[in-house]
Amino acid sequence: MSSHKLICSPNSGDTYYFRTYIQSDLIEYFDGVRQFRVSLKCAIKSRPHRITKILKVKVFTLFAEIRLGMKSLDIEQIKEILRIEIRKQILHSHRVREGTN
Repeated sequence: MSSHKLICSPNSGDTYYFRTYIQSDLIEYFDGVRQFRVSLKCAIKSRPHRITKILKVKVFTLFAEIRLGMKSLDIEQIKEILRIEIRKQILHSHRVREGTN
């Protein structure tokens, strides 16, 4: 099973979500939570695929830092970090589309 997925919830107005499964060694750390999802604030399928790739790397890095004891984060803090990354990517795509830096 893939640990990260792009999903579209039928009741969400076709908004895409990034869902990640928490690896078995971290489930206890997160009090039994096995997965979480974050809205990508986008309904156009081509954009979420690019953002999902970036979020996969970010989640992998955060989980590695938690394992090493470098960070102490809960699910809501991780989601907020991912939301910030999503906003950065949306702003970047707007700038690229408009041709500005």
